[in-house]
Amino acid sequence: MRACGRMLRWCAVLALLGACGGTEEPSDASETPDVPDARAGPDPVRTDREPGVADPAFQGGALLGLYASLPEGAVFTVCGSDRVLAVAPGGRADELERAFLLAADGGDAPALVAVVGRVVEGGPPDAPDLRLAVDSVVRVEAEADCPGLPVAPPLEETAWQLVDLPPSHAGLAGAGVWMRLDGNGRVEGFTGCRDLSARYDWRGTALSFSSIDATVGMCEAAEVHALFLDALQRTGSYRFRAGGLELLDEAGPVARFDTR
Repeated sequence: MRACGRMLRWCAVLALLGACGGTEEPSDASETPDVPDARAGPDPVRTDREPGVADPAFQGGALLGLYASLPEGAVFTVCGSDRVLAVAPGGRADELERAFLLAADGGDAPALVAVVGRVVEGGPPDAPDLRLAVDSVVRVEAEADCPGLPVAPPLEETAWQLVDLPPSHAGLAGAGVWMRLDGNGRVEGFTGCRDLSARYDWRGTALSFSSIDATVGMCEAAEVHALFLDALQRTGSYRFRAGGLELLDEAGPVARFDTR
């Protein structure tokens, strides 16, 4: 019954966002955001543009996604998109954070939220990124997923080449460390000494690794091997930055990757 009630509540939210296909026209179009049809239209955030470049075609509207509060700031994953957006300060960002904390009741799992906002450019000039400016908070519900939408690439089925283990490691370049999340909970790759064997769990912006084969590597890159496995064990979340992937623990990045 709880699941049915949750589905009905979110169907109402999706109807507001234009995704449930209601037949009633709004009485005053000026009070209703122009929302793309989630069934047929493109993602409101383009995924085929260069990282850090905002899509000029997206000026604002209603968005459905997963919100998480991380040590380095809040992030928002648009449902049906591979973009993880930092939440820009100002606007209704504080209201969204308060609603999330209240709904989460001390938990750290991402919450499903509906907001009205805009995707803007932010970050330092040498490493710009896309950020969500929140104009209005529609609904927040903890321990919920994007309804009816599967997890999407590029996190899965992408071969990620390790480029940094903060703090930077001098012997990393020639180690050839990489990994791929296969979409079925398994991780494959190379640790610098041997094939990588592990499992992963992905929910919203939360990402963790388990069943890691921590056999000591016997090779020239043994130190990189050990540091890489340690980074996987400490990972609790992830984000996309400048075309690459960062694995994060509570203190910040533990590993950085580019596509192979």
